[in-house]
Amino acid sequence: MTGPSRTGVPEAPRGGRPACHAVAPCDLLTSAQLAAAGLGAGRAADTGPARSCTWSRQQASNAVPVVLLVMPGADLDGLRSAPTPVSGGYVEAEVGGLAALRTSGPGCTTAVDVGSGLHSMVEPAGCADRGTMIELAVANLLA
Repeated sequence: MTGPSRTGVPEAPRGGRPACHAVAPCDLLTSAQLAAAGLGAGRAADTGPARSCTWSRQQASNAVPVVLLVMPGADLDGLRSAPTPVSGGYVEAEVGGLAALRTSGPGCTTAVDVGSGLHSMVEPAGCADRGTMIELAVANLLA
């Protein structure tokens, strides 16, 4: 979808920069940003066309995963029409001037339409900075 989203925030044009298929998710956050968030080195994985990076944050006595997904060709309409997640559904949002969806309950998932696909940050716990990490990743991507 090109043009305004349901919230009036412009969705990035399809086929424009950056190309999701060329993005390495573990490279979207700098070492300084990771250190400030209490995250170590990421672990990259590919699942079909989607690519991901998983970091761990130590909280109390357990490690909590933080996952950044890059999904080439996906868009927000696909999420809007998908079955409602356990987290309570999505609400319209904006990240870095781009249209996004955020979970409205626990689960801390934000999906941002960057034009050539979606970038989604999943943080199952420690939701206080759920916006910050995806905002940093999108800003680094668009820089």
